[in-house]
Amino acid sequence: ELVRELRERERGSWWKDSRSYDTSDSPSGFERGTQTLDYRMDDDMRVEDEPTADEALGNAHDEDIEAVIDDVRAELRSHYDAGRDEVLYAEIERSGGTRIETFLAILFLSHRGTVTLDQDELFGDLWVIDAEASDEAETPEAIAD
Repeated sequence: ELVRELRERERGSWWKDSRSYDTSDSPSGFERGTQTLDYRMDDDMRVEDEPTADEALGNAHDEDIEAVIDDVRAELRSHYDAGRDEVLYAEIERSGGTRIETFLAILFLSHRGTVTLDQDELFGDLWVIDAEASDEAETPEAIAD
C-alpha cells in the first residue's frame, strides 16, 4: 500500500519529468517521439488481489506531495537551526499531515540528498539526520607518518 501511494504521489512531482524520453533522434529510424515509461498500461496484467487502476485512483489523495515535503523540510530545519543534527522521526511524524505523508516526504528528502536516514536496529527508532551536518562531521583522513 505504501509503495502504491508513493508511486501515485511521485507521478505529479517535478522530478518525474525525467522519466520521459525523447527518441526522435534514435538510431535506425525510430520516430516514436517522446516516450513515457509506464509499468502498468492497463488492468489486463494485474494479479488477482492487486487493485485495479480505478480502485487505486479512487483511493488517491489530492494533496500535493511537494507541499508536504516543504512542510516537513521546514519542521526539520527548525530543529537543525536550533543546534540539532539528528531528529527522531517520532518527533516530526505529524508535520506532513499524516504519518504516511511525513514518511513519504522524508523518503523524498533522503533521495534528494537533503537528509540521511539511520536506524540502529530493525523496527527501531528512525533518525532523520541533516545531510549538511553529516558531511561536515566526517572525520578527516588519517595521514601516515
